[in-house]
Amino acid sequence: MSAWLRCISPLFSMLSVGIAIGLSVWVIVLKPEEAFVLLIPATLFVSAILIFENRSRGVARRAREGQQWLVRGAFLGGALVMLLGPGAKLAVISGLLDVWLVEPARQLGGVLSGAAFVVLGNFLPKLASPWRLTEEPFDWQGVHRFCGRVFMFAGTVVVWVWLAWPAEAASEAATVAFVSSAVLCVGRKFYSLATWRGSTPSS
Repeated sequence: MSAWLRCISPLFSMLSVGIAIGLSVWVIVLKPEEAFVLLIPATLFVSAILIFENRSRGVARRAREGQQWLVRGAFLGGALVMLLGPGAKLAVISGLLDVWLVEPARQLGGVLSGAAFVVLGNFLPKLASPWRLTEEPFDWQGVHRFCGRVFMFAGTVVVWVWLAWPAEAASEAATVAFVSSAVLCVGRKFYSLATWRGSTPSS
């Protein structure tokens, strides 16, 4: 990873947290009766960032440098999607944005989220393991290769539906794609945890 990217990547997390907190405060002020709709995912989002930043301190430097900028970039992508989705609606309520711009902003956010998944899927197999091969608790490379393919497929589907389908249908399809990819990857990791026997899997 280049030096400049390593230097600026901490800003990704800081900006992501700032966007999530800013949107949360904004929705509480403007639409307190509907605030929970944004506050729940925003809280989970910020918690995930804080947990990642805390745990990454104990990871070996080689793996840490390879992972941090990628995960932080994914967090920033998620924050931008929040900004273009709920953020656009709040901007309309505040009179900062015309109503007709909400759907294009939402579509752009959907396309960006799919593209982010494709990029993440492309880089997952390239992440260095924080363990030595003989000490890995699961098949690191195999799991990340599998999840990379799943993420790239899901991201491509999400980009396509947001470009080709009506907004509501695209939103539902994108949710199914994201949740399905997450379930598949979690399942693949648990399978690997149950079957991995050092440098050679049991299957």
